[in-house]
Amino acid sequence: MKFTFTVPQARLFIVIYCLLMTGLLLGFFLISPSFMPFNPGKDENVRLIEIILPVFLGYLGSASQFLLRSSGNDASFHGDERLLFVLTVGPCCLFFVLNVVLFTTFYVEKNPIAEVSKWFTLILSLLTSTVGVITVNMFAARHPPLRARRASRPRSKVDGI
Repeated sequence: MKFTFTVPQARLFIVIYCLLMTGLLLGFFLISPSFMPFNPGKDENVRLIEIILPVFLGYLGSASQFLLRSSGNDASFHGDERLLFVLTVGPCCLFFVLNVVLFTTFYVEKNPIAEVSKWFTLILSLLTSTVGVITVNMFAARHPPLRARRASRPRSKVDGI
């Protein structure tokens, strides 16, 4: 029996793995002060996630950029639809779940809003690195800028001077 692992399968695996690890790590370090001996006031859990998170977000952002590459004023799709689905829907679902965990944890522990905003920023970076990249490329301009269109069309009395 021959084992085959294709490039599209590897891409999909990397994206799913990075999404799962990002969600697990953010969720774990978010609730970990409740049951682990971190030093109070030192934000050790936040520091750890600040070290780990950029690696996974970098992989996800690169995958998003690879999937929808833009050339000039046009964005073109390069990849399989499963990968596009995972990179679009996955981070949105993860963002929702992590926010439920975030606000539940901070409601139960009665932590200050500064703590919530710090964690919210970390969770939001997941959307920025994936869905943000896809959105920018998917909604890229497919026509010349407004000034170029106005300059190329004949002037009429409606245009003014």
